Amino acid sequence: MNSFAPIALFVYKRPAHTRRTLEALARNPEVGHSLLHVFCDGPKPDASEADRQAITEVRRIIRERPWCENVEIHESAYNLGLARSIREGVTRILDEHERIIVLEDDIETSPGFLAYMNQALELYADQERVMHIAAYLPVTSYPWLLPRAFFHPMMWCWGWATWRHAWQRARWDAPRLLEDIRRSPSGVHGFDLDGTFPLSEHLMANIAGRMSTWAVFWNASIYLKDGLCLFPSKALAQNTGMDDTGEHCTATDDFCVSLAPAQRLRMQRVKPSILGGFYLRSYFRYGKDSSLSRRLRLALGLCKHRCAVKLRLAR
Repeated sequence: MNSFAPIALFVYKRPAHTRRTLEALARNPEVGHSLLHVFCDGPKPDASEADRQAITEVRRIIRERPWCENVEIHESAYNLGLARSIREGVTRILDEHERIIVLEDDIETSPGFLAYMNQALELYADQERVMHIAAYLPVTSYPWLLPRAFFHPMMWCWGWATWRHAWQRARWDAPRLLEDIRRSPSGVHGFDLDGTFPLSEHLMANIAGRMSTWAVFWNASIYLKDGLCLFPSKALAQNTGMDDTGEHCTATDDFCVSLAPAQRLRMQRVKPSILGGFYLRSYFRYGKDSSLSRRLRLALGLCKHRCAVKLRLAR
């Protein structure tokens, strides 16, 4: 069996993002030994001419050069949507292979991305509790806290990898997932990263039809199986699509990072990292500047606000 996991890339109608993603991927030495599957979503029934031209341009770019040793292109004649595309595409690849590396059209990777992902997939292949490998990590004021890599129940999907045995445990029934999360030992509060990130609201939005996503289902599946995600201490991938061109995001630079050129792994005990959990919660609670001074400023501001409210009510 080829020791390099197949790569699945999901594209739609963003030519500039797609090119940047492919060019970054091509700078990984391992592309010379890798199989790349490109899944091209099709136009919506009401697609404008500009949308159709963008879809055509994306399909031209993926054929522009041999981005990996072998490239297989899967084109849909109609629009599946990202959630269905990923669910069906990942399942299709894992029906034939034991492991997979997954990218979307707006994920820029470092030259050490493929080496790290393949090494992690090999190291933890027999660890049932490890269900997901992440390549992204946000920046906070506490980088010195982290080991070379750490485990946490939350997953991040901006450049990721998994195995067939893990993906087979994914569940896609949002109401049942939410019900089981509420009954779980840590409940919704634990699933929402101790109240710092509203993952449960994403599930409820899918139930209500306000969103159509896939990642929160996978996150919930991992959480309910007591699974873990492996995070690097420095990001090896980032999302370049936070520019208001995506389906479920608005323009922001809150997630921008400097990519590490490479990162090596060693086997470590499979258990949630206390420091890693603190790091992620600090990011979601305070943002990039999670320093003590900022936290004190925020607490002081909150106290002043509460005092002002009490004074107004007392009048």
